[in-house]
Amino acid sequence: RRVHGETEASRKTQMDSTKHLNSVNDAHEDGIWACTWTPRNQLVTASVDETVKIWNVSPDGNAKHEHTLTGHELGVVSVATDQAGSYLVSSCLDSRLRVWDLNNFSLRNVIECGPVENWLVAVSPDGTLIASGGHSGNVNVWNAATGSKIHELAAKQGSMVMCVAFSSDGNLLACGCSSGVIVVFETKTMTQLLNIEGHLKNVRSLSFTPDSAVLISASDDHSIKLFDVREGSQQGTLIGACDGHSSWALCVAAAQNQKLVASGSSDFSVKLWDISKRECIQTHTKHNDQVWSVAFNSSSNQLASVSDDKSVCLYGVNGA
Repeated sequence: RRVHGETEASRKTQMDSTKHLNSVNDAHEDGIWACTWTPRNQLVTASVDETVKIWNVSPDGNAKHEHTLTGHELGVVSVATDQAGSYLVSSCLDSRLRVWDLNNFSLRNVIECGPVENWLVAVSPDGTLIASGGHSGNVNVWNAATGSKIHELAAKQGSMVMCVAFSSDGNLLACGCSSGVIVVFETKTMTQLLNIEGHLKNVRSLSFTPDSAVLISASDDHSIKLFDVREGSQQGTLIGACDGHSSWALCVAAAQNQKLVASGSSDFSVKLWDISKRECIQTHTKHNDQVWSVAFNSSSNQLASVSDDKSVCLYGVNGA
């Protein structure tokens, strides 16, 4: 089922979705390309200005800057934390991953990835694995404790790996490629399970629903798509498509309530989707440049978005 934008029925339910709480303008000195949350409701933002910042966010959306992580030699394109909130991984255009201790903000480790071999980064739910991909078309997997590479998974030859995501149960690792293909691996054996020709252009972002049943993708073809990744004959099947962005869909994130999904785009908007109905229920237009990343906090009662306009926007989520 394909959905185009907001319907009259969906607009009536907007009050049940999200409310803009606050914007932090000039949060960085250059465009902000990534954000994530820690379990302590700290927002982490990463920028082309070569820094990562940690913000304490109050229930009303007030963001107080706590710390800045420096030492990156080029722009930072991605950040991810473990579920326990003990460490943070930053992925930098200098071809390095940096692992930071979130208790004292010290640098634990620097992982040399090779030229253009780290782009978006993900951490396994148990915190033991770090995954990223790059120009070679492989997904690289490192031991989080030692920084040693333990797997190099072939995804799509001749196609850059743009994004990676672990399922909530830790059993699957998915990657999205510049060719539009999505590849899913089983983490137990690190073997390829699915090869999905899901999009016509770059797959920019992936997110699993909390029950690990559905994989959600965002692409330069402007669409958000949903794939059934449960075991069985329908595994890998397209079960929904959401069209509403007028330009590249750059990022996607699933909330803990199994229904709400947020997306950001180079059309400068943040959209909220009810995936149970495949409906766009709300559109936020607080940014004035492309939105590179959206993220729900651990309880999904707050949402953050970041943009090339150097701002951070914070939203309250109703019914989380």
